[in-house]
Amino acid sequence: MKKTYHTLRAILLFVCVTLCASCVEEYEYEPASLTAGKPETEQAFLLTNSNVIYLENSMPQTLEVNVVRPDKSAAGSIKLVSDNDKFKVPQSIDFKAGEKSKLVKINFDMKPTTSEQVTIKVADENAYNYASTKVNITVNRYTKHSANWQSWFYGYTFEDIEIMECPKDMFTIRGQHFKAEWIDSDLGNITFWKDEKGLLHMKPQYIHRQNWNDAGLKDFWIVGLFGDSEQLWKKADIDALTKDECGKYHPEDDTFELWFHWYSPDFGWWVNNQNPEWIALLD
Repeated sequence: MKKTYHTLRAILLFVCVTLCASCVEEYEYEPASLTAGKPETEQAFLLTNSNVIYLENSMPQTLEVNVVRPDKSAAGSIKLVSDNDKFKVPQSIDFKAGEKSKLVKINFDMKPTTSEQVTIKVADENAYNYASTKVNITVNRYTKHSANWQSWFYGYTFEDIEIMECPKDMFTIRGQHFKAEWIDSDLGNITFWKDEKGLLHMKPQYIHRQNWNDAGLKDFWIVGLFGDSEQLWKKADIDALTKDECGKYHPEDDTFELWFHWYSPDFGWWVNNQNPEWIALLD
């Protein structure tokens, strides 16, 4: 009986192995092919220091990308392409044997106080398969304004601050370090824009991190002040806002009257402006 059992078990095992083997397809290994037949000395990838560039209108219109070859053992040529005809990429970038990378300057032609987006990439026939071969860059050419900020919230007048205008009628107080009665902090960018009626608008935005008495460091945000803004108890409610008015522009003296609701998501809601924040352009 035992002999019959072991014989039957062996037959079943053989059948199972045979069936499993029949389900496995043959696979022939194929090594990775060269990019369009190019050796690695004629392949490249791209690096950039920044994907957002700010240039004052008087500054040269140029940006830089780093073109890198995986193999520098021989001379080679690399082509770049751009999806924005305002940005002129070189027809060919020539490398000598031993040259690993080149910092390539790309000139462009933009109107003052405008913003453009461009994608620069290695041409398909030179693209290296194992690294990023394109960069997406936003270039902002801006008008620089000087201004004084008379702040009810901070109880202080910040003098001769820099305001960037780009595109036209959109203004950004670029991150600065403010030190006054109770603030000693780096400020995030504060951006607002003016419509054709002179009304000002803004999106909710981070403004600074500040020690608050014994509560430790807290993040503070601002949103435009309107009738029921103080009823917004959750950050999700703020993020879902469709209202964005925050004040008005006074052309007679080139000033912005801004009304904010200040809040801290990790600390609880805080305060509305009882008086406006006044920003006066000096130029």
